Amino acid sequence: MPELNRANAALGRPPAPPLAHHRSPRRRTDSNGAPSHDQGFSASRSADRPSTDPADALALLAGLEGGGPLLDRVRVALSPYPYGASLPSTTALAALLGEQTEPVRKALSELEWAGELAVQRGGRQPSEYRYRLRPDELHPQDVRLDRAVREGIRSGRYAAGTPLPTGLLGREHGVPGMSIPRAFRLLVSDGYISHRDGPAGPGYYVAARPRTASPAPAAQGAGR
Repeated sequence: MPELNRANAALGRPPAPPLAHHRSPRRRTDSNGAPSHDQGFSASRSADRPSTDPADALALLAGLEGGGPLLDRVRVALSPYPYGASLPSTTALAALLGEQTEPVRKALSELEWAGELAVQRGGRQPSEYRYRLRPDELHPQDVRLDRAVREGIRSGRYAAGTPLPTGLLGREHGVPGMSIPRAFRLLVSDGYISHRDGPAGPGYYVAARPRTASPAPAAQGAGR
């Protein structure tokens, strides 16, 4: 990831390890042990701001020779921004990268499907803005589904080794089929479920020994 390391160097940060986005720090949870989701993440906290204006890193990225896959370049361009801070508009980002707007829009959508970005509507910020999600943070659209599956496994509604009715769960909780992997990613990493080829075919199955009795970690500060 030479582009990311060069952008980090411009910001006075150490080189990032591979797939740094998916490294999970301590999880903030609610009283039931489900990952918490905080709305209205303020972009004004000075402690979260990079030491150099993100535009400097964006300018560096736009001037790199050879470019690279657009998805990776968009990810690098957004990496200097604090989690939750309002990101540049699609048009502004496309201009800084020297790309057409539509390919950049598609790249942003892919990052949202992967659980790296989300769109906030309403609140103190502009009526709609895009922001980065923490590696252990659920997409707002996935919160109810994640919580329902955790509670269903704990209560015994979904027994160990049985397949989850992903289509039904998605419809009940407003998660489209293509977003199910994103919605289930923390359930997989927490050991509640796994994706495998089982008796009912490929799909998500409740783990043989799901973590139904583990205490919830202490909640971290909710201030954003």
